[in-house]
Amino acid sequence: MSKALKEPVSDLDQWPIPADLYLQIVEAGLLEDAHVELLGGKLVFKAPPGPDDEQWPISADLYLQIVEAGFLEDVPVELLHGKLVAMTPQSNKHWFHTDRIRRLLESPYSTRFHVRADAPLRVSADSVPEPDVFIVRGGVETWDEDTSPTALDCVLVVEIAISSQRNDRGPKRDQYANAGIPEYWVIDPIARTIDIYQNPADGAYQSHTVASPTDTVQLPETNTTISASTLLGIKQTRAPSP
Repeated sequence: MSKALKEPVSDLDQWPIPADLYLQIVEAGLLEDAHVELLGGKLVFKAPPGPDDEQWPISADLYLQIVEAGFLEDVPVELLHGKLVAMTPQSNKHWFHTDRIRRLLESPYSTRFHVRADAPLRVSADSVPEPDVFIVRGGVETWDEDTSPTALDCVLVVEIAISSQRNDRGPKRDQYANAGIPEYWVIDPIARTIDIYQNPADGAYQSHTVASPTDTVQLPETNTTISASTLLGIKQTRAPSP
């Protein structure tokens, strides 16, 4: 594995809130006592309009209430740093690798853990990302429809970088580090690399290595290793018979 330098944080691509959705949320009483208004698709503190309007951060609690009320049904967004961020549309290639990784990890994490895919994960008071795959302590029976895991329950978070490298190696990486997620992988089947981030402290991962197809990767909190080529979905070719 090779060491890699920390990349700069990228700006978040915010999803503009439509006026119709904003009014529905207001009518439902979810913004009661919130001193906000909608300007340019963003919730801002009520003040005379101007270039210095301060954006109002959406809390994780409010975001989950909006989701539960069905207002964001079929809207591909997630909450990062108090902002609604558009998720990259999932291509067939992205879905294929996400499902493949989920199935690969289910066996080594079959008893005291369980694997989730494309599910919300509350990592802070203002962030609820939806990682492609993540490992949670406790069997499936540990959770029910009214409880969901937080960053403290996570062992590993995995993002599949097909066309989302900028967010995966920028805002999401920093969000997971801030939340104390112990290990974070960015699996890039196109570049054939796996970024492995470990040891979060002071809002950043202190260790960052890059695995190539010839490397093996240790699965956190297990005695199991897996080849990077398997994680990347590289098919092994057999040598021709003599």
